[in-house]
Amino acid sequence: MIEIEVKAKLKEPDKILHKLENMGCIFSEKITQEDYIFLSQGMRFADITAGVNILRLRKENDTVRFTIKQHRHNELDCIENEVIVSDFEKTGAMLAMMGYYEVVRYRKQRMTGKYADYTICIDKVDKLGDFIEVECMSSEKIDGAQVQQELFAFLSELGIQAQDRVLHGYDTMIVNLEQGA
Repeated sequence: MIEIEVKAKLKEPDKILHKLENMGCIFSEKITQEDYIFLSQGMRFADITAGVNILRLRKENDTVRFTIKQHRHNELDCIENEVIVSDFEKTGAMLAMMGYYEVVRYRKQRMTGKYADYTICIDKVDKLGDFIEVECMSSEKIDGAQVQQELFAFLSELGIQAQDRVLHGYDTMIVNLEQGA
């Protein structure tokens, strides 16, 4: 699958949530997600380029998801495949045996909703603050840059300003924060 998303920092998350609900979006209850990001031995976060495998284990309530991502044109335009696994620790041990190491972890509170073909996430990320993500998934090869323009146009209609747009994933933002970049 191709996952294409845009992300923005939220100054007033309740206001945006209210606007979306008035548009007919129904959001889930808040859930806690803990994400653990793995790279192959010897690779640094700054070395990630298109086609490099980024692995994630996500704890969400009693569910553990294993995800592999490869950036296409930028960090928020990825080939993504995901499965549910039964054992977090054993999966982590298997990743270590395959030559992967944990590079970063982070935690967030997330509410998800749908609008048209979009999945909308309202996130509160530990150490980073409040964000909105709008994403679409496709099994077809599509122009990620064009889709990202359309997705940001949607955010603009909600009152999100261009200066609030974020071009990186939470993992990159946490790594940059921890490294003082």
